[in-house]
This record gives sequence, structure tokens and C-alpha cells, in this order.
Amino acid sequence: MSTLKTNKVQSVTTSDLTLDTATTSKRIVIPTTTGDDVDLDALSGRLVIGNIAGSHLAIDENEIKAKSNTTTATTLFLHRDGGMVSIGSPLIIDEKEDDVANGGAISLATHASLFVTGGAETSTLAAGSEGQIKVLAMHTDGGDMVVTVTNAGWKGSGTGTITFNAIGDCCILQYLNSKWFMISENTVTTA
Repeated sequence: MSTLKTNKVQSVTTSDLTLDTATTSKRIVIPTTTGDDVDLDALSGRLVIGNIAGSHLAIDENEIKAKSNTTTATTLFLHRDGGMVSIGSPLIIDEKEDDVANGGAISLATHASLFVTGGAETSTLAAGSEGQIKVLAMHTDGGDMVVTVTNAGWKGSGTGTITFNAIGDCCILQYLNSKWFMISENTVTTA
């Protein structure tokens, strides 16, 4: 049923959707009895905004995913052109790499990487993406972990190293102007 007033829809009610602009609540209600969890399936989410075959947002009760097509995730921008973003507490970033292998490359796809050493070990950190933040931490100390960092901001140019030699050694790096800068650290050694 719809009610028209000055050529605008004031309210629409169907079994799948309630649109109410005639009252002070001005709301859209979408029941959650249809649709599914947002994922990388071709059809996912309770609400899709945009062209499902192209760029769109898929939304369910607790997730928002930006997708570039039916099965590929893409970047979700919040206030891309500026403005504050406020996030309730606590902020939890749950992507981490549980143990970087000896001689391995540290993942750039996770927020944090932990070291569990079984002797003297090494690893590498490649160039990141502008603005990227990376947390590195010694979880279990069986020997030093020496990380060779591409584009180290504490060096004039080229690579640098970070040495972790005790449980709790950690640092936070941010990739700015094509270099990794250490924005915080706890007892690591740089060279």
C-alpha cells in the first residue's frame, strides 16, 4: 500500500519492506527473514546497495562488505574525503599472523604478526601500502628474531633491521611516504 502526497511516497508496506517517511521516525525496516550472511558468494546479505554484478555494498545484521563484483571483496571507505570517524569501545582488530616462519615473509594482509622462535631466526617485511599499520611482537622467545624491513624510515634509504630478543618486545609501524616508520616500540633494537 502506498500513500502519495505532493508526488512523493510517504509510506509503503509489504511483507518484505516497510518504508515510512510520513512520521517523525522516517525509517526503512527490512525484516531479516530472507537473505543470508554477508560473504563472497554471488548472492549474500540482507540488503544490497548498488549493481550486484559490479561495485556494491552487501549488509547483514552485523557486517558490511564492499564488493567489486559478485564474489570479490574490495576496499570499504569511511569518510574518504575527510571527517572524523568515531568507533565505540573496545576497538578489536582480529586479523593476525600467529607465527612468522624462520626465513619467511611477514604477511601484509594481516594487522599483526607474532614471532615464536625456536632459535635465532630471520624474516622480512616488504613495502606496504600508504597508511598501512603493522604490529610486530615476540610471543615466545627461543632466540632472537631479526626482521629485515624494506624502505625503513629510520634509515636514510634502503633496508633496516628490527631485532626482537625477549617476550613482549613489540613495535607498531606505519607506512608513510613509501617508508615504514616506527610509531611505537617496546625494547626492540633498530639498525
